[in-house]
Amino acid sequence: MNLVFMSDTLAPNRNEDADLLPYNSYYSEVFFEYTRLNNDWIRDKLWDDVNITEELPKTEKYVIVWDTFDSAVTMEKMISRNTSVSKKILSDLKESKCSIVFFLTDLSWQGFNKEDWEDFYTAVKGIDLKRFYFLFDEQVINDDFKDIDLGFNVFTERSWPAHYTLRSDNWARSQDGYQPSLLLSLLENTRGYYRQFKYCTHNNNIKDHRVELLLFLIKNDLLDDGLWSWFGGNEPIEQGVNQLDFANFESVGYGKVDYTVEYGKEVVDIAHNLVPYTHDYKVDGLQDYLNMIPYFNSYFNIVTESCWGPGYDNTHPQKIHITEKVWKCMTTFQPFVLISNKNNLKKIREWGFKTFHPYIDESYDELDTYKERKVLLEKEIERLCNMTIKELDEWYWSMQDILIHNHKHYVKFMKYQYSGVTDFINTAYNNLNEE
Repeated sequence: MNLVFMSDTLAPNRNEDADLLPYNSYYSEVFFEYTRLNNDWIRDKLWDDVNITEELPKTEKYVIVWDTFDSAVTMEKMISRNTSVSKKILSDLKESKCSIVFFLTDLSWQGFNKEDWEDFYTAVKGIDLKRFYFLFDEQVINDDFKDIDLGFNVFTERSWPAHYTLRSDNWARSQDGYQPSLLLSLLENTRGYYRQFKYCTHNNNIKDHRVELLLFLIKNDLLDDGLWSWFGGNEPIEQGVNQLDFANFESVGYGKVDYTVEYGKEVVDIAHNLVPYTHDYKVDGLQDYLNMIPYFNSYFNIVTESCWGPGYDNTHPQKIHITEKVWKCMTTFQPFVLISNKNNLKKIREWGFKTFHPYIDESYDELDTYKERKVLLEKEIERLCNMTIKELDEWYWSMQDILIHNHKHYVKFMKYQYSGVTDFINTAYNNLNEE
């Protein structure tokens, strides 16, 4: 297979004025690192026969894997640039010598109806739609795209960060099953000690549900029970965290909100004085890595996922976007309550993981709206926090089998996910040769 890796998001490594695409092509090492396929224990042997080149093949058929946030804009820019390179790609697309796999490492802006894709259809007019494929970092119901004439595959690209912890584990490199793990040994060593905190929760970007969690914990005197971070990274700084006003908050779901009405001025004032706060954040990008200490020093996690309701509630279907926040819990044997969209726990169970009913009331996962889920989630968080450390310790170890199962299943799941990525790209290439 001949493959060219293009990116709209990586820093340019060439002159913008050169006779290239709007952005640049990259060599094989960058491709493998960026797609998380640089680890030999996860990369399929099929990649041994892939020719990743910075130059477009002159006569051979090829696939472009194109990292982008917006495929329609990418195509519009390529066409408008009108260079020899863009002309060749367009010609090769029309002659079925080339296919493009758009690699979207974050949520897609596109919806689930044909109308949502009109901009893309317009941009690629005159080209067979079978030349375009999409890899999404989100999970949706299988039939969501049934009326859209494009190739789709969804996968959990955000599952990759937790594997950094596993790199020192012998078992992570095993192709033949589970072996004794460093982390499993660490878990066992914690058995004889009480953990210092009841919960931990990490909250980087400023979003409604994270603000409301903070205010809820303050109002109910639960903040001291946990190990937490609130909007302490560089992205919140860019969003204006230092000017954050909870009495005049720009909500995604409801416009301007004055949280003093629901939580009181005293609670809001405490929150203002607290944020931004982080217990471990030092440099850019560390949210993508795993600091094990908070997880092994607390009994459960309050996960505030990237998507939680507004913009998706009361529509069919809701996007399911599982990120590194969940996978870090799976890796470190930590049960969690999940503030997210409807049916996220259901999807996790479909993947072969176990969730935590009856130890945690998970009925919130079945409710349609964030407002409904919020009531049950807060009730459950308060219940768990009202337990003593001794009670929580007994509660935690009663879930040992579930926690170890999830830890083991995580690596199998990662390998399965990335095998799907390999197969999908391979399909895009094989379909060229069948036409």
